[in-house]
Amino acid sequence: MAPEVAICITTFRRPDGLKRLLQSIDQLTFTRGAPPGITVIVVDNDAAGPLEASHPDLRSWTRWPLDYRVEPRRGVSHARNAALRAAGKDVDFIAFVDDDEWVSAGWLEALLEMQRRVNCTVVQGPVLPVFENEPLPWMALGRFYEVGPFENGKPIAYGATGNCLIRKEAIDALGLTFDMRFNLSGGEDLEFFDRLSRAGHTIVAASEAIAYEWVPAARMRFGWVMRRGFRTGHSLGLISIARGSPRGYANRIAKSAGRLLKGLAELSILGIFDRVRAVRGAVNVAWAVGTLAAFAHVKVDHYGAPAVNSQGR
Repeated sequence: MAPEVAICITTFRRPDGLKRLLQSIDQLTFTRGAPPGITVIVVDNDAAGPLEASHPDLRSWTRWPLDYRVEPRRGVSHARNAALRAAGKDVDFIAFVDDDEWVSAGWLEALLEMQRRVNCTVVQGPVLPVFENEPLPWMALGRFYEVGPFENGKPIAYGATGNCLIRKEAIDALGLTFDMRFNLSGGEDLEFFDRLSRAGHTIVAASEAIAYEWVPAARMRFGWVMRRGFRTGHSLGLISIARGSPRGYANRIAKSAGRLLKGLAELSILGIFDRVRAVRGAVNVAWAVGTLAAFAHVKVDHYGAPAVNSQGR
């Protein structure tokens, strides 16, 4: 029997991006077996200006059944949890993808094929950047805007909701939801998949399940890459704190210290000759500082800030 898949999208003031994503989902192809049953769930996190009010043709943007709902409580954890609740009991798999992305024609088939092949709980696909302007060499060569690359079929240590497939049975059995401590800071997906991994579930890469992410000019800056490095490190620090293990604290702080030293070495030595290594060193420093800031109880409010525009973040 073909599986039932809920494709879950959380959105906030990105009508153009959402429409592009839904149109790409319309182009999905299935060449290696019966197509799955598909429902698209869109959770709009803008109660003040919901998309359905400003775009009454919203449901015509896709040929698949569309479950559109508004989550009035602001924050990414609220929105993702609303998507989990919307996925009915007949759903076998949940696929998450972001509203500034679009997917390749074979995206969902590649995710499902890998899941069948290795019988894992989570399949993670790569996300490739599409830049609004011609990127500087260090942006493309350093892969700072990319999720991956992955070796097909290999277990990986993390998952991200930008492009993944999750067996819903595992979520239900553990009673998993996205942690509200990460509601405005981000990193809620890293923490969610960390709990799945610690419960014994495997995350496997599917290199052919490709999604593309729009990178507007506002993100094509060194400062944005640094801020993202800081936020990632901050999220990892918060995850260690959430675990409540003194040994975990020590391990995370030790790793941060190592990353800080590595980053400083890249900046001061290798970075003199190689711009990519210099940027990577700076990002490592930002990552380490972000982790230490989490332990110092510094708060990061990322999703509480207004959206830049329909394409930005």
